[in-house]
Amino acid sequence: MVDPESDPMQEIGYFEGKLNFNSVVIIDENITQKTVEELRKYLEQFDVNIHYGISLLEKDGMVLRLLSDSAFENHKLMWRFISYYREKILHFSELNLRKSEHLEREQA
Repeated sequence: MVDPESDPMQEIGYFEGKLNFNSVVIIDENITQKTVEELRKYLEQFDVNIHYGISLLEKDGMVLRLLSDSAFENHKLMWRFISYYREKILHFSELNLRKSEHLEREQA
């Protein structure tokens, strides 16, 4: 367990000098290493200052982890990841559950 009031969160071993950590977990029995590679390739096209990684779960899923100085930038990449998965892999329509982007940016 990490306590941000007493642990050096920005040091190596914690947040590697970054301020924000986020993750997305998708549970789906059809996710394979090929799915992970497709999503990695998709995310590579974005020029972002975010450390991220995608890995398979032990069973039936994958996780995207993000580390950066901006919660706003993390959330943008997270929604690109989720949207791509929904639209290109599951063939579902776009989901728009987030509040307006300009309001979120002001709060970041």
